Amino acid sequence: MKKYTQIKKLMRFDFLISKHEIKSSQQSHFNVDSSLGRQQNIGAFSRGFTIIELLVVVVVIGILATIVIVSYEGVNNRAYDATIRSDFANFAKKLQLYRTSNNDLYPTTAQLGNVDLKVSKSAYDVAENNLYYCLNPTTNEYAMAARSKSKKDYKMVNGTVTEAAAKIYGADTCNLVSAPINAQLGWNAATQQWLSWAQ
Repeated sequence: MKKYTQIKKLMRFDFLISKHEIKSSQQSHFNVDSSLGRQQNIGAFSRGFTIIELLVVVVVIGILATIVIVSYEGVNNRAYDATIRSDFANFAKKLQLYRTSNNDLYPTTAQLGNVDLKVSKSAYDVAENNLYYCLNPTTNEYAMAARSKSKKDYKMVNGTVTEAAAKIYGADTCNLVSAPINAQLGWNAATQQWLSWAQ
Protein backbone atom coordinates (compact mmCIF):
# COMPACT_ATOMS: atom_id res chain seq x y z
CA MET A 1 0.00 0.00 0.00
CA LYS A 2 2.80 2.33 0.85
CA LYS A 3 4.48 1.54 -2.42
CA TYR A 4 1.30 2.22 -4.31
CA THR A 5 0.97 5.64 -2.62
CA GLN A 6 4.53 6.51 -3.62
CA ILE A 7 3.86 5.55 -7.23
CA LYS A 8 0.71 7.67 -7.21
CA LYS A 9 2.61 10.68 -5.89
CA LEU A 10 5.27 10.25 -8.55
CA MET A 11 2.63 10.10 -11.27
CA ARG A 12 0.98 13.17 -9.83
CA PHE A 13 4.34 14.98 -9.81
CA ASP A 14 5.03 13.93 -13.43
CA PHE A 15 1.60 15.19 -14.44
CA LEU A 16 2.24 18.58 -12.85
CA ILE A 17 5.64 18.86 -14.55
CA SER A 18 4.14 17.96 -17.92
CA LYS A 19 1.32 20.43 -17.42
CA HIS A 20 3.80 23.18 -16.53
CA GLU A 21 5.95 22.39 -19.60
CA ILE A 22 2.92 22.51 -21.90
CA LYS A 23 1.83 25.85 -20.43
CA SER A 24 5.35 27.30 -20.81
CA SER A 25 5.53 26.03 -24.36
CA GLN A 26 2.19 27.63 -25.24
CA GLN A 27 3.27 30.90 -23.65
CA SER A 28 6.51 30.96 -25.61
CA HIS A 29 4.60 30.19 -28.84
CA PHE A 30 2.23 33.03 -28.06
CA ASN A 31 5.15 35.40 -27.48
CA VAL A 32 6.82 34.38 -30.74
CA ASP A 33 3.56 34.76 -32.68
CA SER A 34 2.94 38.17 -31.12
CA SER A 35 6.45 39.27 -31.98
CA LEU A 36 6.09 38.08 -35.56
CA GLY A 37 2.75 39.86 -35.84
CA ARG A 38 4.31 43.10 -34.68
CA GLN A 39 7.17 42.66 -37.14
CA GLN A 40 4.74 41.91 -39.95
CA ASN A 41 2.68 45.01 -39.11
CA ILE A 42 5.78 47.17 -38.96
CA GLY A 43 6.88 45.79 -42.33
CA ALA A 44 3.49 46.51 -43.86
CA PHE A 45 3.68 50.15 -42.81
CA SER A 46 7.35 50.70 -43.66
CA ARG A 47 7.56 49.05 -47.11
CA GLY A 48 8.61 51.25 -50.10
CA PHE A 49 6.83 51.98 -53.39
CA THR A 50 6.69 49.31 -56.07
CA ILE A 51 8.03 49.90 -59.58
CA ILE A 52 4.48 50.00 -60.93
CA GLU A 53 3.45 52.69 -58.44
CA LEU A 54 6.50 54.80 -59.31
CA LEU A 55 5.83 54.41 -63.05
CA VAL A 56 2.21 55.50 -62.58
CA VAL A 57 3.36 58.61 -60.69
CA VAL A 58 5.93 59.45 -63.40
CA VAL A 59 3.33 59.03 -66.18
CA VAL A 60 0.80 61.22 -64.36
CA ILE A 61 3.42 63.94 -63.80
CA GLY A 62 4.40 63.74 -67.48
CA ILE A 63 0.78 64.15 -68.62
CA LEU A 64 0.24 67.13 -66.32
CA ALA A 65 3.49 68.75 -67.50
CA THR A 66 2.43 68.32 -71.14
CA ILE A 67 -0.94 69.93 -70.47
CA VAL A 68 0.71 72.88 -68.73
CA ILE A 69 3.29 73.39 -71.50
CA VAL A 70 0.68 73.22 -74.28
CA SER A 71 -1.56 75.66 -72.41
CA TYR A 72 1.35 78.02 -71.84
CA GLU A 73 2.36 77.93 -75.51
CA GLY A 74 -1.25 78.54 -76.56
CA VAL A 75 -1.47 81.61 -74.32
CA ASN A 76 1.85 82.93 -75.66
CA ASN A 77 0.83 82.39 -79.29
CA ARG A 78 -2.46 84.23 -78.80
CA ALA A 79 -0.53 87.09 -77.20
CA TYR A 80 1.88 87.24 -80.16
CA ASP A 81 -1.00 87.31 -82.64
CA ALA A 82 -2.82 90.02 -80.70
CA THR A 83 0.37 92.09 -80.65
CA ILE A 84 0.79 91.85 -84.44
CA ARG A 85 -2.82 92.96 -84.95
CA SER A 86 -2.31 95.81 -82.49
CA ASP A 87 0.86 96.90 -84.29
CA PHE A 88 -0.96 96.89 -87.62
CA ALA A 89 -3.81 98.97 -86.18
CA ASN A 90 -1.26 101.51 -84.93
CA PHE A 91 0.56 101.46 -88.29
CA ALA A 92 -2.72 102.21 -90.06
CA LYS A 93 -3.30 105.26 -87.84
CA LYS A 94 0.25 106.54 -88.36
CA LEU A 95 0.05 106.05 -92.11
CA GLN A 96 -3.28 107.85 -92.23
CA LEU A 97 -1.80 110.77 -90.29
CA TYR A 98 1.11 110.89 -92.72
CA ARG A 99 -1.32 110.89 -95.64
CA THR A 100 -3.30 113.77 -94.13
CA SER A 101 -0.11 115.84 -93.79
CA ASN A 102 1.35 114.96 -97.21
CA ASN A 103 -1.05 115.85 -99.99
CA ASP A 104 -3.25 112.81 -99.37
CA LEU A 105 -0.41 110.45 -100.30
CA TYR A 106 0.85 107.44 -98.37
CA PRO A 107 4.62 107.23 -97.86
CA THR A 108 6.80 105.50 -100.40
CA THR A 109 9.24 102.83 -99.21
CA ALA A 110 11.94 105.51 -99.11
CA GLN A 111 9.78 107.82 -96.97
CA LEU A 112 8.71 105.15 -94.51
CA GLY A 113 11.30 106.26 -91.95
CA ASN A 114 9.41 109.55 -91.52
CA VAL A 115 6.27 107.82 -90.22
CA ASP A 116 7.68 106.82 -86.80
CA LEU A 117 6.30 103.28 -86.71
CA LYS A 118 6.90 101.46 -83.42
CA VAL A 119 7.29 97.70 -83.78
CA SER A 120 6.75 95.25 -80.90
CA LYS A 121 9.75 93.19 -81.96
CA SER A 122 9.30 90.36 -79.45
CA ALA A 123 6.10 89.18 -81.19
CA TYR A 124 7.62 88.74 -84.66
CA ASP A 125 9.14 85.58 -86.09
CA VAL A 126 12.82 86.26 -86.77
CA ALA A 127 13.71 82.94 -88.40
CA GLU A 128 13.09 84.51 -91.84
CA ASN A 129 12.71 87.97 -93.35
CA ASN A 130 9.66 89.62 -91.81
CA LEU A 131 7.45 92.72 -91.88
CA TYR A 132 6.95 94.05 -95.38
CA TYR A 133 5.59 97.36 -96.67
CA CYS A 134 4.62 97.98 -100.26
CA LEU A 135 3.00 100.98 -102.00
CA ASN A 136 1.26 101.28 -105.34
CA PRO A 137 1.97 104.93 -106.22
CA THR A 138 -0.52 104.90 -109.08
CA THR A 139 -3.55 103.96 -106.97
CA ASN A 140 -2.11 105.31 -103.69
CA GLU A 141 -2.77 101.99 -101.93
CA TYR A 142 -0.46 100.28 -99.48
CA ALA A 143 -0.08 96.78 -98.09
CA MET A 144 1.79 95.35 -95.15
CA ALA A 145 2.45 91.77 -94.07
CA ALA A 146 4.09 90.13 -91.07
CA ARG A 147 4.54 86.75 -89.44
CA SER A 148 3.88 86.21 -85.74
CA LYS A 149 6.02 83.97 -83.54
CA SER A 150 3.00 81.66 -83.56
CA LYS A 151 3.80 81.17 -87.30
CA LYS A 152 0.57 82.87 -88.37
CA ASP A 153 0.81 85.45 -91.13
CA TYR A 154 -1.16 88.68 -91.13
CA LYS A 155 -1.75 91.17 -93.93
CA MET A 156 -3.10 94.71 -93.99
CA VAL A 157 -4.41 96.51 -97.06
CA ASN A 158 -5.25 100.21 -96.61
CA GLY A 159 -5.89 99.74 -92.89
CA THR A 160 -7.87 96.45 -93.03
CA VAL A 161 -6.13 93.60 -91.15
CA THR A 162 -6.81 89.92 -91.90
CA GLU A 163 -5.07 86.61 -91.26
CA ALA A 164 -3.34 85.20 -94.32
CA ALA A 165 -4.01 81.66 -95.45
CA ALA A 166 -0.32 81.03 -96.22
CA LYS A 167 3.09 82.59 -95.76
CA ILE A 168 3.40 86.05 -97.24
CA TYR A 169 6.71 87.36 -98.54
CA GLY A 170 7.70 90.68 -100.11
CA ALA A 171 6.39 89.90 -103.59
CA ASP A 172 3.11 88.60 -102.15
CA THR A 173 2.72 91.82 -100.18
CA CYS A 174 3.13 93.96 -103.30
CA ASN A 175 0.70 91.75 -105.19
CA LEU A 176 -2.00 92.61 -102.63
CA VAL A 177 -2.17 96.13 -104.12
CA SER A 178 -0.88 95.27 -107.62
CA ALA A 179 2.26 97.27 -106.92
CA PRO A 180 5.72 96.90 -108.46
CA ILE A 181 7.77 94.29 -106.61
CA ASN A 182 9.66 96.69 -104.40
CA ALA A 183 8.69 95.81 -100.83
CA GLN A 184 10.44 97.51 -97.94
CA LEU A 185 11.76 94.97 -95.45
CA GLY A 186 11.46 95.45 -91.69
CA TRP A 187 13.46 92.50 -90.32
CA ASN A 188 16.46 91.22 -92.26
CA ALA A 189 17.20 87.63 -91.27
CA ALA A 190 20.56 87.63 -93.10
CA THR A 191 21.96 90.50 -91.01
CA GLN A 192 19.77 89.73 -87.96
CA GLN A 193 18.78 93.40 -87.76
CA TRP A 194 15.67 95.53 -87.82
CA LEU A 195 15.79 98.30 -90.39
CA SER A 196 15.68 101.86 -89.13
CA TRP A 197 12.02 102.48 -90.11
CA ALA A 198 10.89 99.53 -87.97
CA GLN A 199 12.30 100.73 -84.67
